[in-house]
Amino acid sequence: MPVADEEVALSETSEQWSDGDAQRRALLDEENFRPHVEVWSFKWWQYALLFLISVILLVPFAVNLAPKGSSWKEITSIDTSQPDPDVNDQQFGQSESLSQPQSPGGATLPRDEYLLDPAWDYGAAPTTRQYHWTLTETELNPDGVWRPMLLINNQFPGPLIEVNEHDTIRVVVDNQMTNATSIHWHGIYQNGTNSMDGTVGITGCPIAPNHSFTYEFKVYGQSGSYWYHAHQGMQASDGLVGPLVIHSKDEKQLQQIQYASDRIIMLSDHYHDLTGVLLRKYLAPDMENAEPVPDGALINGRAIRNCDDLPHRRCDNTTSNVGIPAFDLEPNRHHRLRIMNVGAFAEFQFQIDEHELAVTEVDGTDVRPTNYHRLNINPAQRYSVVVHTDKRERTSFRMRARMITHCFAEKNPYMVDSVQGIVQYSSNSGFTAANELPDTIDWDEAIGLECKDLNTTELVPVQVVAAPEKADAFFYLRSNFEIGAYRLSRGKFNTSSWRGDVKNPTLFRSIDGLQAKNASFDAEHDDGAVFVNDRAFNQPTELTIQSSGIQTIDVLISNFDDG
Repeated sequence: MPVADEEVALSETSEQWSDGDAQRRALLDEENFRPHVEVWSFKWWQYALLFLISVILLVPFAVNLAPKGSSWKEITSIDTSQPDPDVNDQQFGQSESLSQPQSPGGATLPRDEYLLDPAWDYGAAPTTRQYHWTLTETELNPDGVWRPMLLINNQFPGPLIEVNEHDTIRVVVDNQMTNATSIHWHGIYQNGTNSMDGTVGITGCPIAPNHSFTYEFKVYGQSGSYWYHAHQGMQASDGLVGPLVIHSKDEKQLQQIQYASDRIIMLSDHYHDLTGVLLRKYLAPDMENAEPVPDGALINGRAIRNCDDLPHRRCDNTTSNVGIPAFDLEPNRHHRLRIMNVGAFAEFQFQIDEHELAVTEVDGTDVRPTNYHRLNINPAQRYSVVVHTDKRERTSFRMRARMITHCFAEKNPYMVDSVQGIVQYSSNSGFTAANELPDTIDWDEAIGLECKDLNTTELVPVQVVAAPEKADAFFYLRSNFEIGAYRLSRGKFNTSSWRGDVKNPTLFRSIDGLQAKNASFDAEHDDGAVFVNDRAFNQPTELTIQSSGIQTIDVLISNFDDG
């Protein structure tokens, strides 16, 4: 599980959950795991006084966490009575979510199950696509097991963002959770809008509890399949994830197989414990870099577990949000599936029985169709595949997503290492939940056991962009996790282990230093326009490569991690 950028996670607490069990205790400081031994006896008035003092101390602390600076807009109220005539408002607000079906845990279910609009106008004039999100906490049972979850507009996974290239995305994020948060737009260039990237301590500050922030950026020079996720602690694994699709005006030409439908398939590993608690255990003494092993997996936030196999868990697999994901595809047509691994740790091997997968897009790059039986996909990767529904022997087929468990350092006795769904031929082109899997034929070749990516050298871009003949600079990074004194010391690049400053991010300090003509940021003191700035930044905790203008940089990374 990646932890190099999770310093802030250990300063958070999970005290928002009222129960006193292990997964809901406040996260302790990473340097102090010893329990307190003193026993105190308080009278009622002492409790009241202690509460009053706590409130006085915490209010200014929360205010200080609020985003500051010219590029960060604090919103105390949102006026929706006068809509902007130039804004294409695609909000998923309370008025809409209340009409959606509710699970007992309070999470609404996407009505279209991430089916993209077939009438979408790729050639529409650039506009602003506006969304309003409220982030909250609840308990939810995505596979039957109840656990604390984080929701966007009462929904897990989060709502689809669908835009055209050259559109502007505006997302108002209202943080009603206990902890601070931030949203990162994975794969978006953010040229000229670096402060909107959502990386806490690097490009911006977190959004404090009970505060709002507006992300606003224009997308250009890219199209395809992307996703967003929280970038504070391990909140993404607790529910703050969702898909983002950018259409090109030339999409029909770039996609060389024409398709009748277009939808999102999100794969994720799933943990039955709050991931902040798992992170604390991972960093505890004598763990020796044994990443937490998932309990199972989800497809679009759904699966179903046998509660009899989990007597130690609170489990109910009869609620409306639990079941086998079943996707209706019209027969004798081609259908585009945008496969996204939005999980934390596990690599998946994805397939649909008896159907070849024609890969047509990789992480936003359109490629010439190449057929596979199984698709290896690592966390954060996205592949578009086109499936032809041309079988005549049957009308329902298994969709399988297996975690490659050979990559795991430990065994989880309660883990189910795969999640299965159903592709069923139907003219409805919608989503249903099923209770039984069909009997279909798996591919006869052996299951892959190696922890490696799909061989992308077999894929050829539709629009070939020649690589620069020569790089302006070269950097070598050795990646490893260091262990000392019977505890994991954190991930490192060379001798540096990142420790971000959440109140004064790297980007802000860089801008301030350049504007003030601080000599520490002057490239003339170094060999070239690209250099490791060890004068302005503390290299052991903040390895920062500084560039003057547009440069071509070669970075060679050697991964010495054993898992």
